[in-house]
Amino acid sequence: MDKNKASYIEGFISILVNIGLFALKLWAGIVSGSIAIIADAWHTLSDSLSSIIVIVGVKLSSKKPDKEHPFGHHSR
Repeated sequence: MDKNKASYIEGFISILVNIGLFALKLWAGIVSGSIAIIADAWHTLSDSLSSIIVIVGVKLSSKKPDKEHPFGHHSR
């Protein structure tokens, strides 16, 4: 499998898992009345931002070579 494709898949799976954990923690926090669990749910959802950064980074690094970057944009 191509490294770029694997990175995209990892990023999207991570986002989906974080959304699922958010929903589960939010539900548990509401049911139990725990503000700490609700706060942790929002923290878990914010972890999706790092996955979005991974996806954007992969997109940028997979650009074809151009005049300013004759060997490409990757950092291998």
